[in-house]
Amino acid sequence: IFTAVRLMLEPGDIEGALAVMNELELEFGNAVASPFKINLELMNGDYDKILDRLPDLPAVERFYGDADSANYYLMKGLVYDLKSGLEIESARAHAYYDSARAVWERQLESRPDDPDILNQLGFTYAGLRNKEKAYYYSNRAVEVMPMSRDALSGVNMLEGKAIVRALFGDSGDALDILEMLLEVPAYVTPGTLKSNPLYSPLHSNPRFQRMIQEKKTL
Repeated sequence: IFTAVRLMLEPGDIEGALAVMNELELEFGNAVASPFKINLELMNGDYDKILDRLPDLPAVERFYGDADSANYYLMKGLVYDLKSGLEIESARAHAYYDSARAVWERQLESRPDDPDILNQLGFTYAGLRNKEKAYYYSNRAVEVMPMSRDALSGVNMLEGKAIVRALFGDSGDALDILEMLLEVPAYVTPGTLKSNPLYSPLHSNPRFQRMIQEKKTL
């Protein structure tokens, strides 16, 4: 798994990382490989493969955290959203996003300061094209889990905020966050930024392109 992670993070070699994970899957089975493969397949645009893999719900649960249906709904909504193009609001994606929203909002009643739920709600509302609530929840996630409290979790919350900003076309705010994350230990690298389809609204931005090139040459 370390080899696959390195291949993904450093040069952004998603196909190479998938090849490593395929070998791991043959040797150790789905339970080890599936959670990570879902993320790699997302970056590689293998959306139909993800839909085939999603019925293996325990793998999705282990990768995304809480063992509940919201994680399944969110991933399915995201895949349908990406298949139709992020610029077009897919009715099927909307239905899955809304199902995820309902579950997480129920959870939030008993865990109002849970950063993971807040972060997921921010992304889910972005999928629902509700900018006000998407910004509220992504901001709140960063407030309750700053990097000063937990470096790894804080990075995840900041990246969630950057993704929400990018999806709504606020490239300046998104790039400000990403430039900071590229300076700290994180899963955010030039390779992942170029491969992650959630950053596709930024890919043609000259500032994004300069940032990627500068970090690759360091």
